[in-house]
Amino acid sequence: MSTQAQSTTQELETRLAEISLDIERQKEVQEGLERNKKLVQRQLNALRDPVARLPLELSSEIFLQCLSQWHNPRPGAHSAPMLFLNICTAWTNIAVSLPALWDTIVIHLPCATGFEEGLDRWLRRAGGRSLHISLHGTIEPDVAACIWRYAASMKSLDIISFENEDVPVDGDIHHWQLLGGTMPQESLPRLQKLRIRGAYEDAICSWTPVLQLLQLSPNLVDLRLENMTFGDADDLDEDLVLPNLRQLKYTGYGLDGGLEGNTLCWLSAPSLESITVSPSIFEDTEPDAISSFLERSSPPLRELKMSRLSGPQDFTWLETCLTLSPIAGLNHFDVATPLPRVLDRFLTILEQPPSSALPALQTVILRRVHLDPDYFPAHYWNRLARALTSRRSQLRTVRVILSDEEWPLSQEIRGQFAGLLEDGMQVYIGAEGFGGKNLLLPQS
Repeated sequence: MSTQAQSTTQELETRLAEISLDIERQKEVQEGLERNKKLVQRQLNALRDPVARLPLELSSEIFLQCLSQWHNPRPGAHSAPMLFLNICTAWTNIAVSLPALWDTIVIHLPCATGFEEGLDRWLRRAGGRSLHISLHGTIEPDVAACIWRYAASMKSLDIISFENEDVPVDGDIHHWQLLGGTMPQESLPRLQKLRIRGAYEDAICSWTPVLQLLQLSPNLVDLRLENMTFGDADDLDEDLVLPNLRQLKYTGYGLDGGLEGNTLCWLSAPSLESITVSPSIFEDTEPDAISSFLERSSPPLRELKMSRLSGPQDFTWLETCLTLSPIAGLNHFDVATPLPRVLDRFLTILEQPPSSALPALQTVILRRVHLDPDYFPAHYWNRLARALTSRRSQLRTVRVILSDEEWPLSQEIRGQFAGLLEDGMQVYIGAEGFGGKNLLLPQS
């Protein structure tokens, strides 16, 4: 290459380097302008945004009001509180600095890959507040492990299982893994409410993880096991005492050879005030499990609710249960779909003087009563009216919820209850709900 050619090449390379340097400088200038533009835009948005101009206390309260009692906070970009993060920087700053926005979450499973990272950020923003967590579906181990990192802050835990193609199947029985097969490594000192609900009748859950959760929850106040059928578990060395439990709901389905009949036999709840139970969970096992539980716990029971009583053992159990000493303070009795023999047992007790049976009873509710003579013969009205009359100074509310609101009441039946209504007792016979009409009153 000639000397002239070499000189020309060097000049071009130098020029190219200068142009590239100018381009980089222009990029830096442009990036600086973009940053300034965003800064000015944020300042302008702040001036235009009424929320950003408010004191932090007021804007925070507005955000909190978006989480009404009907709203279930979910980790979605189009619902609060995640929605606040997608509006502007000012809203983001307000939202992430407000722990009360993040102490409740409803999670529908299964989740997308990597969901646990976002879940961890959500729960971290709660800043140590008491957590309320609801899990719907088949719980994945990674999600459960993330939740257990915040076990010490958990105040309520709601688990609802749904049938899923990933649930192992054994014949016609569906087994589901509670909590994804994981358990917390520390106690749950703040946990006050635990609800575990099955979504289909033939789902079986091992009792062991439930038992472990109860053992880790010394301050549990409200326990609800709904539509549950439990498989076997290891026997306890000693009774499990839940000293602060005040509400217990236990409904489900019987399982031959299962643990249902013994579930309440090892549990003690000395502070229990309300129990809701379906005797179907004791089929083929021990009909006196509830009676034994109440005698052992000796709780200050105030409310007893039961679903349909149908088996012969239920009738004897009802009469035995309602005469136990822990029932002496009962003021609210509620039974659904009572069959004739159940009504016979109950009315026999109610007809006794208050001093000898249910002396504190104030409210009686009979739900889904069939007025068909085979279920509710006419003489039951006479017996019920007489029993209520003998307890008119004690009872305050009596509701007979009919299965068919179209059944009429005769003038004779209305007359039997007229005096009670005049005395101020709230007696209602009719359909359930706000639209129901009291058939004891004249219809307009």
